[in-house]
Amino acid sequence: MWRQPFVIISLLSVVLLTLGIYLTPDVKDPPLQDAYPWHIRKNPDGTTRVFGITPTITTLHELELRFKQPAEVTLFVSANGKRVLEAFFSSINLNGLYAKLVLSFDTDKPTLDRLYQHGERISKLPSGDRKVTLTDAGKKLVESMPVASVTYMSSVKLDEKVLESRFGKPQKQIKDPESSAVHWLYPDKGVDIAVDPDAGLVIQYVQPQDFGRVSQPLNQ
Repeated sequence: MWRQPFVIISLLSVVLLTLGIYLTPDVKDPPLQDAYPWHIRKNPDGTTRVFGITPTITTLHELELRFKQPAEVTLFVSANGKRVLEAFFSSINLNGLYAKLVLSFDTDKPTLDRLYQHGERISKLPSGDRKVTLTDAGKKLVESMPVASVTYMSSVKLDEKVLESRFGKPQKQIKDPESSAVHWLYPDKGVDIAVDPDAGLVIQYVQPQDFGRVSQPLNQ
């Protein structure tokens, strides 16, 4: 099941950003090359890729091999029973810029139910939602799934002039209904940048054909 991580932002992301948790980079960790957030490439089949990730095609296991670290996989269950699956990389060296990546999956209900049965530990969050840590078998199942969307989060702050010079002029700008951010939308690239002068850089990437799932909640 899909959710829009800016309007209904990741519970894990909220905790990390609110507490200001940012892991100390390992100086021995070599940076991935050609991995700036504005390096969005077109594949021969018309799909887009960024950081070596092609949403809807690249699996979580492939990313763990690329980033040389395991992802934290969590199933969130809201108070009304809605289940959302996410994977999280806490610190990735992308061309010398350290960032967090939150990955979402377009998962059907039977798969979410199956993963819930693979819950090893359940903890309750202050919001009343539950965080389900999966067993190794549950995580192995998720590792075979393609990533549907990528949310890039960095403490680096870039002003609007720099963002426009890197990404180009946005096709549309929409005020976020739940924060002070303004969303810069690039439908042809599948990119949504949450621009907030008081916050770090937050960018969501999807395939261009899936961009309606990103923009529609902002228009409501």
